Amino acid sequence: MATLAGVNRLHVAIFLPLLAACAGGKARLPAGVTVVRPQGPPPPPAAVAEAQRRLSAMQLYLGPPSGELTPAVRVALAQYQRTHGLEVTGLLDEETASSLGMGPLGQWEGRSVEARPEAPRPEGPTAAEILEMEAVPERPQPPPGALAEARASAARILASGTASAGTEVQATAALLPGPDEARTAAGEGEQVAALVDLYGAEQAADRAQATLASARREAFGLLLAARQAGGWALLPPQLIAALEEALRRRSLLLRGADGRLGADDVAAIRWVQRSLGLEPTGLPTLPLLERLGIDPGPMFAAP
Repeated sequence: MATLAGVNRLHVAIFLPLLAACAGGKARLPAGVTVVRPQGPPPPPAAVAEAQRRLSAMQLYLGPPSGELTPAVRVALAQYQRTHGLEVTGLLDEETASSLGMGPLGQWEGRSVEARPEAPRPEGPTAAEILEMEAVPERPQPPPGALAEARASAARILASGTASAGTEVQATAALLPGPDEARTAAGEGEQVAALVDLYGAEQAADRAQATLASARREAFGLLLAARQAGGWALLPPQLIAALEEALRRRSLLLRGADGRLGADDVAAIRWVQRSLGLEPTGLPTLPLLERLGIDPGPMFAAP
């Protein structure tokens, strides 16, 4: 069983980073991306290869008919689904296969993934035609002072969340023994009571982190809504560039990184949100940025 001295060291390890986060008003960003895999059996490789050929005929997919459901194939499927009134999932499901003229997926079971020189082109616009039809609006950055009221409200939300988290930490930290008390208590065999205190401290740390995260989400959402209502760019330039780069690395953009969030960006964002188990709003929300490893700090900074 751990001694009280060990408990005290663990207490410091838990609370010092959290108190630093409270002081700065910024929670540590999670690293990496966890993808939620779709439920149900995957489509037969031969069906995927046939979908690749048909999407290639529409210039929505540029790779070989490998039979693998890669990110590039899924975004091509998402683009096709969006322009044909289907649910945008990026998956080769029965409805999408039927729309592509492939028939039931079951008929492709056991077939080999053979190469074919040509594939029939389903009705619908090509990737180039989609981009020509979709005019991306020019949304300027808000002028200085335009978001003053929204920034003030966001600052109050962050300050309240930080204060609440700090109070939670300090109240629990006061219950834990100091170094001298730990040595005395250890000699008296009070390790069990100390572990109970430590358990409460860990719970307080979790509550404080949740309070900080909730405040940041609310403040970010308020600023995002204010930008959207004003007809301005949804994110500062640094965040648009970082988001488009993250989407480009995943082969999810047709138009390329142009500093504007058009319909193809929205479709890509919605696809990523679905794959991560987030609400597929198509908006660059704080949970999305954090899951992609993008620091949202510029959103809170005054222009």
